[in-house]
Amino acid sequence: MAKKITFVLFIGVFFVLNVHANMVSFFVIESGLPLEGLKNQHSQQWENAFFDVFFDAGYIVCNAPMLRIDSKPKMSIERFVQDEMDEARQGGADYLIVAQLDFSDGSMTPREISLVLFRVTPCRLIHERKVMGKTYKSEKEEVDDLRNIVKGLVPRINET
Repeated sequence: MAKKITFVLFIGVFFVLNVHANMVSFFVIESGLPLEGLKNQHSQQWENAFFDVFFDAGYIVCNAPMLRIDSKPKMSIERFVQDEMDEARQGGADYLIVAQLDFSDGSMTPREISLVLFRVTPCRLIHERKVMGKTYKSEKEEVDDLRNIVKGLVPRINET
C-alpha cells in the first residue's frame, strides 16, 4: 500500500511540475477622447472582459496601462505597439492582445474596435479583427457581448 501511495505522489508531482500555462498580456488604446479625461467605463469593460475570459480559459493574464491618444495611429499597429511588445516579452508573456478603441466624433462609446493578437516570441501577427461599436441597453448586456467577442480570440491562441 505504501508503494502505491508513493507512486501516486511521485506521478502527481511529476505532472504538476510539467504543467505550463501561456501568459497573455493586454494593451487597451483609446483614441479620440480628451487626454485629461477620466477613465472610460467602456474601455474598462473591455479590459475586464479580457481578464475574465482568458483567466477562465486557464491563461496567466497581465496588462499594460491603458493608453489614450488624440487619434488613430498613422503607422501600422505593429510599429505603434513595439515598446509594449518588448515589455511583454521581458515580462515573460507569450502573447500580446491590443484593443484599439476609436471614440471618434466625441462619442463616449467606441465607434470601432480593432483587436490584434500577436505572438511575442517570435514576433508575429496571428489574428486581426475589427468590430463596430454598439449601444447597449444594460451593463450586463455589454459585459456578455464583450466576453463573447473576446472568447473568439481564445481558439486563435490554441491554434498556434
